[in-house]
Amino acid sequence: MSFFYKIRNQKVLSNFLIIFLLAELLSFLAYNFSFLSSWFLGLIFLLTIGFGFWQEKYLLYLPLAELFWGSLGHSLAYNFISLRLAIFIAVVFVFAIKYLLKIKSLKIFRDRLLSYLWIFILLLW
Repeated sequence: MSFFYKIRNQKVLSNFLIIFLLAELLSFLAYNFSFLSSWFLGLIFLLTIGFGFWQEKYLLYLPLAELFWGSLGHSLAYNFISLRLAIFIAVVFVFAIKYLLKIKSLKIFRDRLLSYLWIFILLLW
């Protein structure tokens, strides 16, 4: 029971605190200087792609951190693209690129009947 009351790694907690404070600072700057919002979105988009190719576990952590930090999704926005949408697009992009090369090993492409069934369903749609 003491696990829930102790901080196991103080460095991890301080790193998360620094990241969230930096995110708040970026959000404040983007709110006050609207031209910076598109730059910050682009930077976070590229960082998400970079973290995703570096370690896949960050592709799960970053959307959760964004939900925790900016629960309304309006922290950084440029026109219709919000921070939440930019992170989602980056995560889908990284997964698509990483696993597009492994598409031949999927069962749907090894079994002809299954692939014909899916093509038929797609044509009906």
